[in-house]
Amino acid sequence: MIADCSTAGRDDATKEESAQDASRFHLCAGERWYVAMTLPRKERLAATNLANQHYRSFLPTHLETRRHARKFTTVLAPIFPRYIFVILELDRQRWRSVNGTLGVTFDDETTFTLSPNSRITVDNFVYQEGGANNAAVFNIIRGTVAFVASQVAKTGDMKIETPTAVMGIRGTSGLVEIPAGAAGAAAQVAIKLYPDADGRVGRIEVFGRDGAQLGILSRPTTGFAIRPGAPGRFAAVPLQISAQEAERDRSFVRQAFSTQLAGRQINIQRRALQRQNLQRQNQPRQNLQQPNSQRPEQLRPEQTKPPGVQPNLQRRPGVPTPPGAPRPPAGQKKPPPLRKNQGR
Repeated sequence: MIADCSTAGRDDATKEESAQDASRFHLCAGERWYVAMTLPRKERLAATNLANQHYRSFLPTHLETRRHARKFTTVLAPIFPRYIFVILELDRQRWRSVNGTLGVTFDDETTFTLSPNSRITVDNFVYQEGGANNAAVFNIIRGTVAFVASQVAKTGDMKIETPTAVMGIRGTSGLVEIPAGAAGAAAQVAIKLYPDADGRVGRIEVFGRDGAQLGILSRPTTGFAIRPGAPGRFAAVPLQISAQEAERDRSFVRQAFSTQLAGRQINIQRRALQRQNLQRQNQPRQNLQQPNSQRPEQLRPEQTKPPGVQPNLQRRPGVPTPPGAPRPPAGQKKPPPLRKNQGR
């Protein structure tokens, strides 16, 4: 499944690129090629997410000419729609993260990426562009969840609840880990702060379920473990994050960045479509006529005279005037008499 790496007849730049591709697709001991199925038209997003998790993948593409609205365009399309090839070593890599990862982007571009078997609920979400009462409350019940806060956290009040703590999010990115087997007060919650895609670092304020502040995270790659403290209360214990753990967390957070970019484009397209529909609804209705109605230019001459004015009636000679019929006005020239056999 690896393409021919021959570089005969190519320039130096192409040779170097081919050598890099051959090295990237070289199979080490225990590694094999696997085929993964993606969502419809999400092949490139899947390749980006795999790269963020340090998986090597291959998406074969070709130039395809498409026709739309009487126009022809040439695009780079997958040769095998909905399929991508991945190099995996099942005994060493955590391949189950490839099997299913869910990403959700809200209207304000706040994004969550959930690992398999994670669970999250949306208890409240109010957002209006330019509004002053934006608010959101998310509840993470279990699993590993990466988040990227956006407009609600910057202009309103955004909170993330866990079984043992409540986080006040002030425009940042982070990660929450809750073991799947733990529940309620026994859950060991880990809260971590990481930089945004542009390198900026926000702040996470951590509170207990009783409202008492437990700590503040404001430095990148730092975190708290929420553990039982005094009777009925909890304490935020600083985490010692190893380099390997930090790199694993960053790859998951980068996946949330990719999901946010895709969700942003979907939101832009949806808003543009809503504006178009609203404009169509607000357009005045034109050229609407009642059934059996006539246009002014189609009316007969006698129908266009002002009210009270009788039409000019002419009678043929020799034909008596009906009773009550109006007579021709004085001074009007009479029509010439009919000649013999003219009326036949």
